[in-house]
Amino acid sequence: MSLSSLPTITFDKPEHVTGSTGCNRFSGSATQSGASLRFGALLTTRRACAESALMDQERRFLQALEACRSWRRTSPASGSSGGNLELLDDGGAVLLRLAAVPKNPGEE
Repeated sequence: MSLSSLPTITFDKPEHVTGSTGCNRFSGSATQSGASLRFGALLTTRRACAESALMDQERRFLQALEACRSWRRTSPASGSSGGNLELLDDGGAVLLRLAAVPKNPGEE
């Protein structure tokens, strides 16, 4: 899997997210209060990806965002910077584990 096919999410403004499913781009609302986190309806582009694995990845990624009810940060591994962001379902099970990607120099 190439880096360009990895799902991403950016909390770009208060209560707004953008990202990629690895196939299509998406944007929509996110509401966070304390440890609570819910994603609203997400708008996606409608490109069909040739690889069925990418389409399956997209389906599972969007389902995980829809099921998200809370979040937590994990401690960084020894010798690394930052930690992961875990998105959790209503029972506290991990739906997604997201790693921070450093910004390119010159980006705000």
